[in-house]
Amino acid sequence: MKYRDANVINFDDLLNLGDLRLSQADIDDNDVLVLPTSRDIRITLFPACSDKAGAPAYFGFAKTEFRNEFRPYWRAIQFFVRQKR
Repeated sequence: MKYRDANVINFDDLLNLGDLRLSQADIDDNDVLVLPTSRDIRITLFPACSDKAGAPAYFGFAKTEFRNEFRPYWRAIQFFVRQKR
């Protein structure tokens, strides 16, 4: 994780998220999670697996939509982070 000071975060513009100095493409292509300082942030991880053709229930019985595809999933995990300025 990398923290940056960000007074304004613009969630309505995927080409420019404001003071984070990131676009959606930057986020998708980066292997470092950039987060704003001085905010409580909840991160939710959803395990996602590909289907197994011969055993459709191999990873679980329920499916969820992830990036416009339906994938089997299990329980989500949440944790909170914060770094002060």
